[in-house]
Amino acid sequence: MSTISNIKNWLNKPYPGPESYASEVKGMLWAGIIVFLVLYVFRPFGMGMAEGSILLMSLGFGAVTIVIGSLYSAFTLLVLKLHKDIESWQIKHWIVDTFFMIGLIGAGNFLFLLIRFDGIFTFEGLGIMLFYTLLVAIIPLVIFGLKNQLKLERKHNQDADSISEKEVNSTSEDEIIAVEAMQNYIHIYATENGILVKRTERSTLSSFLNDCGQENVIKCHRSYLVNCTAVKKVTGNAQGLKLEMAAVECPLIPVSRSYISQIKLALNQLNESN
Repeated sequence: MSTISNIKNWLNKPYPGPESYASEVKGMLWAGIIVFLVLYVFRPFGMGMAEGSILLMSLGFGAVTIVIGSLYSAFTLLVLKLHKDIESWQIKHWIVDTFFMIGLIGAGNFLFLLIRFDGIFTFEGLGIMLFYTLLVAIIPLVIFGLKNQLKLERKHNQDADSISEKEVNSTSEDEIIAVEAMQNYIHIYATENGILVKRTERSTLSSFLNDCGQENVIKCHRSYLVNCTAVKKVTGNAQGLKLEMAAVECPLIPVSRSYISQIKLALNQLNESN
């Protein structure tokens, strides 16, 4: 029973999805290069006996990987509005998303073969191509995907430890704690007479940051601002850092990977000055 629980806990761990479409495209470029090299160097599945140029065929499969993967990423991000750098994006979601994309790439590979050799569509042929695509993809998928998750989880825990070991500040009677963006509105968490309140205003993070006039309030995520003087504890996971605020009823504030160095610098400077 403990083994099943451990698997469930692992599947529910946060996964560090790409923070931008450019990052996804870069990842697909690397995937296409790996596919090309594996096929051209090792020539699996009888490719060495196929008609025509092995180089062109390997380049074709690599190009299919890049194009289909990039189009799929664009569709999920721009059409479905599926962001993969959020707290709820877990290893189980990454696995489902990746295998679905592999399936689309496999279908694209089959279409490429039909066009290249003027073939005839069969479900058996499609199934074989999907299987071959999975076999080629599974090794780099496990190596790079899970290695990246473990590496970032370890790094961000070390980042958190380097901050959380130092003394932190408590909130004053009246101050901004954090700000969360929700479409055209922002939720402002602040203390008034020592009590945490939540206000909602029609504004943006950029406008609020320009108008608030507090130098310790900085951006830590595309959807969050945080007051560094109100941070009580810092923890880490594969996606980035989590900030526990001194106001106990305030939710945990995420720090995305691109803002970690800025947050570390700000918190360390505050701790050194105290």
